[in-house]
Amino acid sequence: MNTCLNDLGLVAGIIGALLLFKFGLPADIDRKGLIHRVTSDVDHDEIRKGKLYDRWGKVGLAFLVIAFVLQLASNHVSG
Repeated sequence: MNTCLNDLGLVAGIIGALLLFKFGLPADIDRKGLIHRVTSDVDHDEIRKGKLYDRWGKVGLAFLVIAFVLQLASNHVSG
């Protein structure tokens, strides 16, 4: 049982790390949707893209937390 929990924790950690690597803090996204030109237009596609990156970054962080909890639980489960 503890080996299965540890394995699940490792898999969750890998998934979380990959999601954070992809969606963590992208440098090419303006989360306010502003276009940095002379105009003051708002780019709604950038706003949607920023929300998507924020959401998947939070999912990646949740996977990492789940991974730590599973690995910690695997140390305290006998069998």
